[in-house]
Amino acid sequence: MNAAMRRLNLPPVGGGAIGVFLVLGFALGIATIWFYAAIRPRFGAGVRTALCAGSAVWFFAYLYPSIGMGVLGFFPAGLITLAVVWGLAELLVAAVAGAWLYQEAPRPVSAKT
Repeated sequence: MNAAMRRLNLPPVGGGAIGVFLVLGFALGIATIWFYAAIRPRFGAGVRTALCAGSAVWFFAYLYPSIGMGVLGFFPAGLITLAVVWGLAELLVAAVAGAWLYQEAPRPVSAKT
């Protein structure tokens, strides 16, 4: 990564950038579980739906932008491939863990009149 940043005449990734990536990672996890909750009524609760949600978020958050960076030559293909594969594993694990923790609020029972 440092070599790729030097090639672009940019400073190495520092603590501030790492902090931003950390916050964005949590936000991406929350968005993944939000997406899981949104598709759960259609696909049912469980690991399979969580993997579907994680894969969809991975596509838009990792794969799609990384292909663009690769085509433009910003970073070496090996570095991009590593980040995309790592991101897939990371999001799938996070989606399954989040789905395991996720619970919907009970619906109130309506009284018949």
